[in-house]
Amino acid sequence: MSETGRHITDPVALLDALAARLDALDEQRDPALLFELRDDGMTDYYALPLWLGSGEMNFMTLASAAPGGFTGDDLDRFEALANLVAPLFEVLHARRMTLGLLDAFIGPRISERILQGQVKRGDGDRIEAAFWYSDLRGFTALSESLPSAQLLQLLNDYFENCAAAAAARGGEILQFIGDAILIVFEIKRPADEAAVCEAALDAAIDAFDSIAVVNHRRRRGGLPEILFGLGLHLGTVTHANVGAPNRLAFNVIGPAVNKTARIQTLTKEAGVPLLMSGEFAAHLARPLRSLGRYDLRGVAGTHEVFTPA
Repeated sequence: MSETGRHITDPVALLDALAARLDALDEQRDPALLFELRDDGMTDYYALPLWLGSGEMNFMTLASAAPGGFTGDDLDRFEALANLVAPLFEVLHARRMTLGLLDAFIGPRISERILQGQVKRGDGDRIEAAFWYSDLRGFTALSESLPSAQLLQLLNDYFENCAAAAAARGGEILQFIGDAILIVFEIKRPADEAAVCEAALDAAIDAFDSIAVVNHRRRRGGLPEILFGLGLHLGTVTHANVGAPNRLAFNVIGPAVNKTARIQTLTKEAGVPLLMSGEFAAHLARPLRSLGRYDLRGVAGTHEVFTPA
């Protein structure tokens, strides 16, 4: 980059500041950005480092359309401004990193609640939702027979495709439970029940379709297929912060989650990969097939279950 030889008081800034008069560019040396700025009517360019406490460095960049470009006084002011805004950018940078980590590890729904101050045991609320509970088939045998790298790849393929299918339809993963996944499709208004149930079922079908493509590749590579069962149900639960005083976690509490898991377990006995409760099926307009009434372990009474026709 073309240096102007201007006065820079900070020795660190002297090493890292980048300056260029845009009327004296070198096509062999200077980046395309400077030529674009020149073509837009700019005459001068200046970049100052913003050093963060962690040692990371960002830049503050400025351009001028004044005929003479920046003056020495301008540059002194820019140095002072950079020193003022660097701490602010550090706070914003740290917040963005924190949000990214929270979203990745606990999901946007829970991270938002934590940032809103719901950090005490018992903090939470009641939500109505469609619930997805899926579980891998034969995972114990796979974990004993596959090398760890292959087992992790299988798990990640399963998690990734289920998560992508659910997210595209408005679902959010609440928990990975070993090789099982609990996903919530929140119903914010009673009028949305049918639309949310349709979206949850579409997401489930999308997940099976996408994993069928993955399984095609796995068969060609001599790897075991990803097989899983999936249950869908509708209900109201408490989504709350629970745990020990020094170790908390948001969890969903209520019979709806237990019933969803039991419906998933029933897919083995029923011989189909996807089952839904009568409460869930009642909101769907598409053809469904009843598989009859079953006992669900830990759930009183018998329950009719359905699968796509």
